[in-house]
Amino acid sequence: MSSLGKETTVTVNGKAWTFGRIKLSVIVEFCDWVREREGNPFEQLKEFVQYLAQADIPVLFREAQTRWSDLNSLHLKHPIMMKYQQSPEGAGRMAMLMLRHHHPDITPDEAFDITQQIGSVKMEQIMRDAFGESALKNGDGAGDRPKMKSGSTSG
Repeated sequence: MSSLGKETTVTVNGKAWTFGRIKLSVIVEFCDWVREREGNPFEQLKEFVQYLAQADIPVLFREAQTRWSDLNSLHLKHPIMMKYQQSPEGAGRMAMLMLRHHHPDITPDEAFDITQQIGSVKMEQIMRDAFGESALKNGDGAGDRPKMKSGSTSG
């Protein structure tokens, strides 16, 4: 079983930066940020439905429903979230959210710079520590973290 996670302090350019442990507020804010970038799939469909053949509309509507459901059931290991976490902007955003507790004035650019200077291996270790997974051995529950959901799925 994982612990509650721990903070990690790194030094970049002579300054100490403390990454907080993962909190619900960090996950929720990152999920909201991803949803904003993904947009409303029904609005996207509405924009070009007039150009579609009638037979294609039900299929695309079901795809929009699936996408809507996905966007309202996000968790950090969801493929949509992973795509954003692996992007430069997403990595910087997640780092900023984790750093903000101790450094409230941090900017996305500063957070991105920190992630670039410490490297992806160190950032992955910081994430494992933040979730309390660093003490776990491979295959010993590391993937058993509960999925965090945000938003409403009721219609």
